[in-house]
Amino acid sequence: MINAGGNVLVEVVPKDLFKHSFVYSSVESSLVLTMVKPIKIFLDDPYYYPGSTVKGRVLVSADKPKQYVDITISILGFSRVRWTESSVYKQYTTFQNTVRYIEQDCVLWSTEKSSTGYLQAGIHSFSFSFQLPYEAPPSFRSVAGKVIYQMQTTITQSSIFKFNLCSKVTLDVRSYIPRLFMQLKNEELDSSLTFCGCFNFGQIKINCSLPRSGYVAEEAIPLTLKVDNQSNKNIYIHASISRVIVFNSGIGRTKTSSKINLSVSRSRSIPPGTLALVEIFLYIPPKFPVSITSCPIFSIGYSLIIQARSVLGCSKKMKIPIVIADASLPSVDHHDC
Repeated sequence: MINAGGNVLVEVVPKDLFKHSFVYSSVESSLVLTMVKPIKIFLDDPYYYPGSTVKGRVLVSADKPKQYVDITISILGFSRVRWTESSVYKQYTTFQNTVRYIEQDCVLWSTEKSSTGYLQAGIHSFSFSFQLPYEAPPSFRSVAGKVIYQMQTTITQSSIFKFNLCSKVTLDVRSYIPRLFMQLKNEELDSSLTFCGCFNFGQIKINCSLPRSGYVAEEAIPLTLKVDNQSNKNIYIHASISRVIVFNSGIGRTKTSSKINLSVSRSRSIPPGTLALVEIFLYIPPKFPVSITSCPIFSIGYSLIIQARSVLGCSKKMKIPIVIADASLPSVDHHDC
């Protein structure tokens, strides 16, 4: 046994056994990991938030002393949009754009810093630390756009006739509800109920109150509505969630994808001349794409749609912007890279 950095023990295994697997044992965590590749990345956390520090270690195995040039690790975070449009003459044009948020690398080991010039036989552990930018959008994938964060560690071999050894891992970056959207929200609708722009059936006043305008998946949005039906028609309140995704090519061309009625709820009938208090709960389904507002080339926005409808098809609606995130505001560490 050779101590390779305080908490890591290095065990040299026979050459024939090393071709299949080896066992890494950590004294601190008493964790046993079986690896097949000669290099692999292990992250300390399963997911991260904007501004948090990505920590982990790289395990490198060597069945005999290796004369590598260096061992590096890099992190890359970017967003990309790409879609194709066709004209009436069947001419196809592809629009695309890319923005990078983080691109850093560091050297974990090099021949110049080694006293012997060789990476000794055994299993070696190298720790790393990177900080994500505070404006980093969450991870996202769709047909026309994506946000990806990847880490790659590379062993540069001394011989030009050999390929470099690489290992990659994808980070799961999540979003949290901004403080601004954790406050009480009130919106009002004061409009006349008309039919075909000609027949006026009277005024409708709606006051909508929300405990906050930021929510997470699998949560219920409680709506408290004060409805003053001054019209001469029965009305009911229809509530739903709408989503709009906008992709921007950066050259003045955009692609918009809209979807409404993601979650629908309807109130009871409110008679004419009635002042009613209506409570509606909208359930946010699981695995909902979260809001993205910090990405310059595409955005995902959500709104609450409150509609007052009559049996004749007359309707008036109000739109309240909301944010859907992965979690409430977390405690993010502020360590430097």
